[in-house]
Amino acid sequence: MKKIEFVDLIKHKLAGGDCPQELKGKYHPEIIARHLSMAFNHAVNRRFDADAKRGMFDNLDAFTTTYSGIDVEYDEGRQEYYAIIPKSYMSLPKNRGVRLVYPDGSVENFFKYRENNRATIMSNLDVDKIAEYVAFYIENDRVYFAHLSPEYVEKVSIKLIPTFEALDDSEYVPIPAGYEKMLFDLVVESMMRQRPEKMSNDENSNTQ
Repeated sequence: MKKIEFVDLIKHKLAGGDCPQELKGKYHPEIIARHLSMAFNHAVNRRFDADAKRGMFDNLDAFTTTYSGIDVEYDEGRQEYYAIIPKSYMSLPKNRGVRLVYPDGSVENFFKYRENNRATIMSNLDVDKIAEYVAFYIENDRVYFAHLSPEYVEKVSIKLIPTFEALDDSEYVPIPAGYEKMLFDLVVESMMRQRPEKMSNDENSNTQ
C-alpha cells in the first residue's frame, strides 16, 4: 500500500463508527502520518528485538525497499569509491537498517558488510590487500567500498529499511502482511494519549 493510501485509509477508519468518539473530527493527514511514523518505528524495533533473541535478522527484510541505479563515485581525498544512500533508514545496531548492497542486477554478488572502525585495523594487518571480496562500510549517508574498481561495477542497488518520513507519498510502505491492523491500533492508541486540541493542524484550512 502506498504511503498516501495508508494515511487515507487510517483517516477513513478514524471517521468510521468504530473510531473512539474522542478522535472523530480531530485529526489531519499530517498528524496521522506523524503517528504512523511512530507506529512503523515501533513495529520495526519490535521485530528487531524478536530476531535478536534468535540470533537471525532475516525477518527484517519484510520492511525493506530496494533502490537501484545508484551511481558509484570516487572520493579523491579518501581515495575510496562510495555511493550515496538514497533515503534515511532505520537506525538499528550494526547498521542493520541497511540490509543489502550489491551490483545492479547481480544480487548474488552482494557485498560484505564490515564495521567502519575495522577499516584501519584490517589495513594494518594487510587483510585488505589479500581479500577477494568487496566489502562496504557506512559513514553518515554514504556507503564506502573496499576492493571496488569502476571496471567491476558502476551502479549499485541498496536494500534498506526506510524511515516512514523518508518515503514519498507515492512509495509503498514496506510492511509484512497482516501488519496493517497492528499499525492502525497503534496509531489510535497513540492519538488517544494526545490532547484533542493538538490533533488538528490549525494552520491548514483543510483540517477536519
